[in-house]
Amino acid sequence: MNPFFSHLKIIFWCFVCVLVCVLTGAGEESAFRYIFVDKSGRKIENPGLSKRSFFEDAGFCYYLTDVHFFGFSDGLAQVEKNGKWGFIDQQGRQVIKPVYDWAGPFQEGVAFVRKGSVYGVIDKRGRVVVAPQFDALTYDGQKIVLEGFFEGLAAVNVKGRWGFIDTKGHMVVQPQFLSVSRFSEGMAAVFSYGAWGYVNRAGEMRIAESFDEAGVFSEGLAPVRQGHWFYFINKRGDRAFAGDFEKADAFSNGLACVWQDGHYGYVDRQGKIVIPLQLAGYTGLDYGFYEERALVILTSHLYGYIDKKGKVRVTGQDQRVRFSEGLAPFRVKNKFGFVDREGKVVIPAQFDQADGFAEGLAHVWMDGVHGYVDR
Repeated sequence: MNPFFSHLKIIFWCFVCVLVCVLTGAGEESAFRYIFVDKSGRKIENPGLSKRSFFEDAGFCYYLTDVHFFGFSDGLAQVEKNGKWGFIDQQGRQVIKPVYDWAGPFQEGVAFVRKGSVYGVIDKRGRVVVAPQFDALTYDGQKIVLEGFFEGLAAVNVKGRWGFIDTKGHMVVQPQFLSVSRFSEGMAAVFSYGAWGYVNRAGEMRIAESFDEAGVFSEGLAPVRQGHWFYFINKRGDRAFAGDFEKADAFSNGLACVWQDGHYGYVDRQGKIVIPLQLAGYTGLDYGFYEERALVILTSHLYGYIDKKGKVRVTGQDQRVRFSEGLAPFRVKNKFGFVDREGKVVIPAQFDQADGFAEGLAHVWMDGVHGYVDR
C-alpha cells in the first residue's frame, strides 16, 4: 500500500479519536484507548474495553504526555499513566491495573514492581508472589533498577546486601554480596571485599574473587579485568586464550568486541582477530552482534551495521538500536520506519517514534497517538 494512503488512514483514525473525545468531554472524565495497526496502517485490533476502566471507551486517543507504552515481554507490556504502572496483553486488554509506582517487564512468568521505595514480585495474573520489601541500592549507594529474572533467579537487595530469589520468592542465595550481576549460563558475578568472583546457582563460589571487573558468561566465556587489562576466562577460571585488551565485552553470535589503542574490533572464541581493531567508536555503547549485525559508527552523526566479516550492510542510520526479529528502526527527516538486515526498507518511514520489535509487535506513535505495528 502507498505510504501516503497509509498515513491518511492513521490520520483518519486520529480524527475519529479527537471527535469522540470532544463529544464525550475532557479532563478526568475523558476516556483513552490505543490501537494496533499493521505496517500499512490498517487497524488490526479493537480492544473493546469497558467504560471507566484504565482503557476507557471514548476512542483510542492516548497522548504521549499521558501514557507511556513499552515493548511486549512474556506476552504482556507495561503501560504507565499519571505515574502509575500496569500491564496489557497483545489484544490490548488490561490484565493488571495501574497501581504500582514502577513495573519491570515480565520474565519467566513474574515481574518486579515497586510501591514507594521498595520492590516486590507479581505473577501474570497480578497476584503478589513477594510483597514489596527489597531495596534497590548498590554497595556505594547508587540507585539501580533490578534486572529481573534470568535462568529462574533474580538479584534482590536486603539492607545493602545482595542475594538471589527464585520465581516463587524463595531466597536461594542469601544476601551477602555488595554487588552482583545477573545469572547467565549457570554463573553470576559477585563482588565483596574489593574483588569480583563467580558463584553457581547454589551460591557456592566457583571462581575465586580475584578480579577488578567481571562480565557475564556468554557462549562459555566471560570478560574480566585484572589491573589495566581485560582478558577472557572459561568456567574453570582459566584464561581462555592469550591476549590482553583495554576493554572487552561479552560474546554474542560467536564474536566479542575488544578494544586496543582507542579502536575496537572483534575476536572469536579461539582468540583469533576476525575483524581488525581499526573501528572508531565511543565507549559505553553496545557493539555486540545481534542477529548477525553489529552497530558501527560511520561519521560523527551517522551509524550503520556490519556483518560478521566486517562488511557494512546497512548505512546512513542516526539511531543506535539493535536488530530484533529481523528488523531495526531507522529515521529519515524525523520520521521512523523499519529496515531489514540488508538495509531494505520494510516499513516506510511514517511514525514520529518507533521502538524495536518484541514478540511480533513494535511500539510506535504518531501525532501523539500510540499503537503497535506487526511485521
